[in-house]
Amino acid sequence: MKMMDSMISKEALEKFKDLYKERFGKDLDDAEAFGKASKLLNLVSIVYRPIQKEWIRGEKREN
Repeated sequence: MKMMDSMISKEALEKFKDLYKERFGKDLDDAEAFGKASKLLNLVSIVYRPIQKEWIRGEKREN
């Protein structure tokens, strides 16, 4: 399957499908699971970032 060549391994996708079924009671096919898992990983990568010392001190960040 072409989409499996990305950063989500077949084993990780199967685990995601198992967890999804356990939580929501719905079976996902590989394509649907891949889409949902990709969106979740993207969200986590955006939200989970190390806190910078400047943020704690309230300093402005220059680009």
